[in-house]
Amino acid sequence: MNPFIKKEIRLLLPALLIGCGLGVADVFLDWYHFIGWLSTVPLLICLAMAVMIALNSFGAEVGAGTFTLLLAQPVTRQKIWQTKITLLAVALLIMGFAWLAPEYFWLKFLNPNGDLGPLWGGFEWMLLSFLVIFSGALWTVLLLRQVAAAFWFTVLVPGVIFVIFSALMDGDNDSFIYGFMVIALGIYSLGGIFFARWLFMRAQDVQWSGGTIVMPEMRGTPAWLSSLTAWRLTHPRTALWRKEFQLQQSQFIMAFVLVILHLGVIVIRKLGHFRTNSTTEFILENFWMLWLVLPCLVGCAAVAEERKLGTLESHLCLPVKRRTQFAIKLSVVVILSILFGVAMPLLFEGRLIFPDVVSFVMVFSIGVGLIGLVSFFVSTQARNTLQALAPAVAYIFLFVFSMADAARQDFHYHPLWRGDLIYIVGIPVTLLTLLRLAYRNFQQVGIGWKTWSSNLLIVTASLVMAATLTTAAYHRAWEKLVPFEPRHGPARLTLSNPASLTQQFDGAFVRLPDGQIWIGSWFQPDVPGRGSRLFGDLKIETQPGIFLPGSGWKMAGRMPLELVGIKDDGTLWVSDKPWPIGRADHRSLEDIMKTPRHLVQFGKETNWSDFQSVFPSALLIKTDGTLWRWEPTNFAAYHKQWRGLGTFIPYRVGTESNWAGFVNSGNEGFLRKTDGSFWTANQSPIANIVPIRNTGTVLIGGLMQMGIRTNGTLCCWTERHYMQIRTNWVGTVAEWTGRDLSIGHDSNWVAVASSDWKLVTLKDDGTLWLWDFTPNFNRSLALDQRTYESMNPVRLGTHSDWIAIMSGEGYIVSLAADGSLWYWPMEEEWPRYYRENQRSEPLFDYSRKPQLLGNVFAASATLKANE
Repeated sequence: MNPFIKKEIRLLLPALLIGCGLGVADVFLDWYHFIGWLSTVPLLICLAMAVMIALNSFGAEVGAGTFTLLLAQPVTRQKIWQTKITLLAVALLIMGFAWLAPEYFWLKFLNPNGDLGPLWGGFEWMLLSFLVIFSGALWTVLLLRQVAAAFWFTVLVPGVIFVIFSALMDGDNDSFIYGFMVIALGIYSLGGIFFARWLFMRAQDVQWSGGTIVMPEMRGTPAWLSSLTAWRLTHPRTALWRKEFQLQQSQFIMAFVLVILHLGVIVIRKLGHFRTNSTTEFILENFWMLWLVLPCLVGCAAVAEERKLGTLESHLCLPVKRRTQFAIKLSVVVILSILFGVAMPLLFEGRLIFPDVVSFVMVFSIGVGLIGLVSFFVSTQARNTLQALAPAVAYIFLFVFSMADAARQDFHYHPLWRGDLIYIVGIPVTLLTLLRLAYRNFQQVGIGWKTWSSNLLIVTASLVMAATLTTAAYHRAWEKLVPFEPRHGPARLTLSNPASLTQQFDGAFVRLPDGQIWIGSWFQPDVPGRGSRLFGDLKIETQPGIFLPGSGWKMAGRMPLELVGIKDDGTLWVSDKPWPIGRADHRSLEDIMKTPRHLVQFGKETNWSDFQSVFPSALLIKTDGTLWRWEPTNFAAYHKQWRGLGTFIPYRVGTESNWAGFVNSGNEGFLRKTDGSFWTANQSPIANIVPIRNTGTVLIGGLMQMGIRTNGTLCCWTERHYMQIRTNWVGTVAEWTGRDLSIGHDSNWVAVASSDWKLVTLKDDGTLWLWDFTPNFNRSLALDQRTYESMNPVRLGTHSDWIAIMSGEGYIVSLAADGSLWYWPMEEEWPRYYRENQRSEPLFDYSRKPQLLGNVFAASATLKANE
């Protein structure tokens, strides 16, 4: 390949690779959570990269001081011109293809029959934009010979043309404005290309006759400055401050031009009439975002411009500490970034950007300060401003949008972290790394690929370190260094004659082997903004447990407004008086325990064997196998004046007499017949017959019921599907289908409990084991027998004296041999609580350690009459 062509490719290649990378990455980022003006940021970044590629063609020669050598080459200027514009056109087309082709294939993959009209419209705008950028970058660089000034003229001249013609045209005819704009910008582009060729063919060693663009001196300023000589001698740092502001004088000039244009845009918005949601209206309303480019240019020029001018070496030789010089440079960058990026948009737009001005100033000051700091870091490893622009945009793009989507990161459905902890850890670590690297680079006069590669490696390592620290802190790694569970007391219960533990909404009923029943209640305090919740500490508030009076209880449970129990002698008992209906139909178990009632026998029958609450009624089974329903004949009529179940008479359901009992299945009710078949609460049969001892619900695609067979093996025995029905209305209905799918290989399980995608099983040796059915198993269990047979649980806790376990919503509860009840939080419910109620999640994950709810044998109260 021709060495001249190789040289031109090397000029364009870095910015082209960055632009293509950002264009492809734009397709895969989740832009849906950006609202309002934030959705335009990717578009602005891509157009800015196109401007930088176009500027590189001649701007890189000017910035590196090789433009004179280019003119002295033994090659005709016509050949140089043709080579440069051809390669530049090819580079812009490649970048345009990198932006649009992935979106085209993505849309065709997701929606093969979808409308691609908007994509072709975007293609037309891209060609027009690239033509304008191609032309503007050529003539501005060749005329001004200053890259920073050329950048602004390339951007602002087409903007001025657009604003002027938008004000002159009829705002209601968007198609006419679009056509006229295409003609106007096309004429400008062609004229710019011919003008650029004319300038290049007549280019000389010196730049244009207008001189360097600098800030004009005001009349009397030299005399005023000379009067401050004595003051400056006592304050030597003043000269450094003045020099830094003078280094940014081109940005002040561009800011002045932006002020004039912004005022014109505001006038046009007030006086013009534009169709709602039109392109013209969109551009005019978001014109203020051009101010965000200035912080990037300020940071890129801070050190790179010194290297280009050859003043950095002498600057480092001044009798001032280098850290002082570095601090002054950085301070000027931050001050000007906030001035241009925050103060000016707020001055012109005010509450139109953000209704909450305080929030705008705080958020934008941090964001714009980060843009300036990142650009400053890139500037410390660049030889000129143009060389720093493209990497600065890439760093800003990656930093800002990785932080924007960093609050929730999962790895194979297991969260690395959630919430704002990543910002508290990651931002300081990254900023300290950038500052340290920037200070090191600032002291180096010569910069090369070795510096770039080492900086990139260190920045990547800092991000990895921040992610590692965040993950370790979020998952409470320090808990691994302390005992997981406290010691249990002496055993008072055994698995050979175990106590039973049943779930009752927000509490539990524990039946001891001697027939006593203990009632316990707990709840999560609903106090938003509580200090402990900031750190994810789950504090469960409990009520002192109470015993039902007497003994000989076979079972007891809670209806919405009263207690129901069955004794060993087959008698049925119910609260003598119901609790008043409050704000809701359900009274919490806490309220029941605070306001106890007598339990009195209902009727004279002694053949009741099982009971289960099915709101607003109760299902009962007698020893003769008949099924009974206990409810008011018209619940709505008794809704506001509930007199209690004791005032109603149970009635028989169906004619069958082979009902054996109810299955303890958490929040799902099942009936079991004497032949081993299972039925839903509405008496719909489940197909197969699996001898099940205990069940639990696990959510995997459909709703799975996991159970323990009579031989002690774990299995999935039924699955619920939602089927669409179409009669006189369209809807869905749940249908249970039988399964007989083995899980694992052990055969010594005695109990199972579940919470969302987690299953906890109890072995006959008193140990607890956790099964994690994560959402990546989002398919029918019956489809992959071998996968679930090969699953292995993880030991939960360290003790081996557990007697019983119970399912809960977001937790499970276990009963130890000493009579203590322990609350085990599971993974799903607690983070969901924050998302639904506080809209922000705690800094740390919930603690996996169990929490003591109370001890059955420590209860001293019994249920007494409320005198």
